[in-house]
Amino acid sequence: GKQPADVAGDLTFHGVTKPIVVKATFLGEGKDPWGGYRAGFEGTTSISRKEFNKDGMDVGPQSDTVQLY
Repeated sequence: GKQPADVAGDLTFHGVTKPIVVKATFLGEGKDPWGGYRAGFEGTTSISRKEFNKDGMDVGPQSDTVQLY
């Protein structure tokens, strides 16, 4: 629908799979140039690097929390 929604799924990063929830917002819909019909959404979530075994300092100081857009 056109209302914001929580989309649940699994994210695999650095060999670790964890459930995540993406807060999704409807952007629009319509026919594409090939005769199909499409709908667009955008979403955001955040993950903890430590939960995905990425807590080491690879390149300088880093936050544990990473925002995904």
